[in-house]
Amino acid sequence: MVRIMHDDTDVIARSLAPLIINLAKSVQDEFPQEEIEKMDEMIEFLNGWDGRFDEKSISASIYSFTIMNLHKSWFHKLLPGDSQNSNKMLLMENLTFMDYL
Repeated sequence: MVRIMHDDTDVIARSLAPLIINLAKSVQDEFPQEEIEKMDEMIEFLNGWDGRFDEKSISASIYSFTIMNLHKSWFHKLLPGDSQNSNKMLLMENLTFMDYL
């Protein structure tokens, strides 16, 4: 039981990392060379990553940041109007929540 509680491997992340790599590679030509070089560096970290979320894992940080921004891009639609609403997100109809970034 203790072994399970200390498990820091995410099998879903391990499955999604190659898909993220493929997605990044498929859009690289839309970016300037400097950005492509940064993407290549991030791809190198994700390539072959074992899905472990240990405290020193750069790959885990890259994966988490990518997934967070991917989720945000799926749902992010700023509410129209004044600056008071500029940090809220519209999910559907009139339901909002504060932007987490």
